[in-house]
Amino acid sequence: MTAPTPVDRVAEVLASAGYRRIATPLEIAGLKFELPAAFVGASPSPDLVLVADSAFDDERRILKTIEGIARAMDVVRSKRPLTAVSAGPRPSSAV
Repeated sequence: MTAPTPVDRVAEVLASAGYRRIATPLEIAGLKFELPAAFVGASPSPDLVLVADSAFDDERRILKTIEGIARAMDVVRSKRPLTAVSAGPRPSSAV
């Protein structure tokens, strides 16, 4: 089956690699973060993988969301690595 959007294609690849999709909006430290998709890996790679879509969201808003999630993870002293995947048009180099 072919995924209809870039986010769906990224989601298929992550799921086939053993990552588990988690519900959005993502809630960390009592804050909610809206993203098209989020995944967590299993041990030994328990990464939190965020999938953003620059076709439907402003690139500065995406950056602020990812930075907010990173700060919230710091507040709760999470040791989980954070990875962000950008789907859609390439963001400007300034962002």
